Amino acid sequence: MAVPGYAPWHLKVMAVFCFLWYGMGVLDFLVVSFNFAPAMRQITPDQAAYLMMLPLWTKFLWGGSVWFGLWGAFLIYARDAKAPAILGIAFLGLLVLVLYLLLFRGYHAVGGPWAGELLAGIVFISFLKYLYARRMHIWDYLF
Repeated sequence: MAVPGYAPWHLKVMAVFCFLWYGMGVLDFLVVSFNFAPAMRQITPDQAAYLMMLPLWTKFLWGGSVWFGLWGAFLIYARDAKAPAILGIAFLGLLVLVLYLLLFRGYHAVGGPWAGELLAGIVFISFLKYLYARRMHIWDYLF
């Protein structure tokens, strides 16, 4: 049981890391959604066409995942007990999206030789953040 008013030092560090992580995801999502030309020039025309041709539900899933993750980061910072549930939803959305991209949409063809490993790493880190929030909730640091 946690001491009231006490938070371990790593709680705020992890919240900031989550803000940065999901903040970059939100930025990436917004750049692709609004087809922001200066940023879109950083990827190949094939990759841009691939992203624009994704079904609408995948864009909702992608956007929902990164926005829920950013919300979860705020909840960790605020020491709110809802953080594990919100980060769990973000993780599940990302997992479904990545499995769809890798298994049914041929992401390897446009993403490069390490695309699958990169996406798997992103999903794994998202899962670790969920586990961290869950552990902090179990130890009564989130309430």
